[in-house]
This record gives sequence, C-alpha cells and structure tokens, in this order.
Amino acid sequence: MKDIDRYQADVMARLDKKKQELTAEKTEVKERLKAIDDQLADLEKHEAGVKKRFEALRRKEEAAREQEEELKSYLEQNGLIREKKSRKRKPEPEPNVDEEGSWSHSQEGDAD
Repeated sequence: MKDIDRYQADVMARLDKKKQELTAEKTEVKERLKAIDDQLADLEKHEAGVKKRFEALRRKEEAAREQEEELKSYLEQNGLIREKKSRKRKPEPEPNVDEEGSWSHSQEGDAD
C-alpha cells in the first residue's frame, strides 16, 4: 500500500506542478493579450483620428477649389482677367510629300 501511496503522491505532485506551470503561462498569455488589445485600441483611435484629418483636408481642398472658381468667375465678369485659352502652339503644317520631292529635284538640278 505504501508504494501505491508514494506513487500517487508523486503523480499528484507532478500534476500539481504542471497545473501551476500552465496557470502561470495562462496568466502571462492573458497579460500579453491585454497588452495587444490595448495596442489595438490605441491604433484604432489613431486610425480614426487620421481619417478625420484627411476628411477635413478634403473638405478644405474642395472649399478652396470652389473659392478659386468663384474668384476667377468674379474677375472674369469684371474684366480684370480673361479666360485662359490653351496656349498650345499650332503644329507647323507638314510639307506635302509631292512638293518636298519636287523641291529636292529642283535643288539637284540647280546644283548641276
């Protein structure tokens, strides 16, 4: 009987030790999870703030565009500026191939 009691005590001691280790690990995991949750909450708050700032910037940009258009319209109506027209250069007309060919022949004839 004593052997069985010793064996039981030994097994129970090992089980208790393992239980304590797992409980300690569980506590550590809970603490890490809590820290991760806190970091995630902070990140979500930061993200919300960033979104608000970008939305405010978009609204300001749109208001500035509208103001610019109103100012241009006012200045145009009062003759203070002219409506900008595109200042692209007109492409030079390409020489007609027949004309160019005849021109080069006439040049060759003059050179002889």
